[in-house]
Amino acid sequence: MEMAGRVALKTPVFGWLLHDAINGLPDAKYYFGVNVILLLALGVYVFGFPLLITIADIGAGLALLMIIYMSAADSFSAAGRKYARDAKRNPRVI
Repeated sequence: MEMAGRVALKTPVFGWLLHDAINGLPDAKYYFGVNVILLLALGVYVFGFPLLITIADIGAGLALLMIIYMSAADSFSAAGRKYARDAKRNPRVI
């Protein structure tokens, strides 16, 4: 994840804008957000509805990945493994 951030900051124009949004004046964040929205609108104008569908598909996939990550986070921690081990040893009857 750290490498992706470094790559984004080293991208010529986007990286400069992102660096300014992070380290610049307080209102630079808002200008960066407006620029991103305008670029997306320009892309939809140029490429049409397929770009809008592609953006929506990527957003749906990311939302699904976040749901899976948040629901499975306990499976990867030591406390989650301990809970699963205890549940196997002592099953509860409801």
